[in-house]
Amino acid sequence: MAEQKREITGLDHLFTKEAEITLETEEYLSVRFVEVNERGDFLVTGRRDNVFLFKGSGEKIRDLGENARKAHPGLNWSPNRAIFLPEGSIFVQNNAPWGIYFDEKGHYNRAAPSGFNVSNRFTAGAGNIFYSMDITPQGGFIRKLNANGDEIGRFEEIPDSFINLMQRYRVGNQFVADDQYLFFTMAAEPALFRLDFQEGELNRYEQPPEYVKRAGGDISSLQQVGPSGLAEEISNFTDNYTVSYSLHRFTDQLLLIQYQNRRDVVDGKPGFGIQLVTKHGKFPMETDLLTDEWVVAAANGKIYTMTQQDDANAPPKLNVYRLKDLFMDKYEDE
Repeated sequence: MAEQKREITGLDHLFTKEAEITLETEEYLSVRFVEVNERGDFLVTGRRDNVFLFKGSGEKIRDLGENARKAHPGLNWSPNRAIFLPEGSIFVQNNAPWGIYFDEKGHYNRAAPSGFNVSNRFTAGAGNIFYSMDITPQGGFIRKLNANGDEIGRFEEIPDSFINLMQRYRVGNQFVADDQYLFFTMAAEPALFRLDFQEGELNRYEQPPEYVKRAGGDISSLQQVGPSGLAEEISNFTDNYTVSYSLHRFTDQLLLIQYQNRRDVVDGKPGFGIQLVTKHGKFPMETDLLTDEWVVAAANGKIYTMTQQDDANAPPKLNVYRLKDLFMDKYEDE
């Protein structure tokens, strides 16, 4: 007997739209990453060396780059991504110095020690312990670092079936840490990985949504095809296969995986997929959710999405959705 296909539904099946928030800034802002803290403040990393802190209403609190340069004239400000640390302060991954600390209001505090270095794939857990995934042609590994950048642990058994793609294709945030585990996704794997660093145990959980188009093999290496050939292969891959685009902490018990396929996901339309999974690897959603809205952040039982605006120079607008109460009760009981 053929296995019954799962139903594909839209965003409104599980979520209710709660608000629209315009990020009010006079500077041009093309959003790359968004973080949300417990108060609902937004920390936004832009594509033009912008890092802004906003209130939950969208009112700008501070331009972190401007504040850092005033506090430390001559500072090399070249940010890759900013995050809220667990105790509320802010860390900006930068290029030499590799890290800059700010207080919770966005005031410059200090630069990380010269030896501190995390990759673009990083997060921070309790006690300001950092986790950084490094990808090389020979394979990948995860480093565990203290706040000074000292390596205090390493895990080297990372799946390497798509190592060339992982090395070159950097998308949204793919790491979440709590007091016990490090959770992460990998670009071409429709799965959640949970690493217990203390025990050295890596678990893989997956229930691929109906719309997932799984790739059968890796792209070529840079040495095989050169920069232009590699760019074409990456473009073809993301056009034809589904990638695990980002991972978010949705609630204390639920994580959210976002998938993307740039075209032909379902009915000939591109889109983003949303999948909820518990920290213990259970998938409570009874349908597979597909939307054209890009989830830029998730926190406190809400998701924050963006859609393409007609005016490219218009201030960014976030759409806020919350999980419907009947689903929240069910999922938190899993």
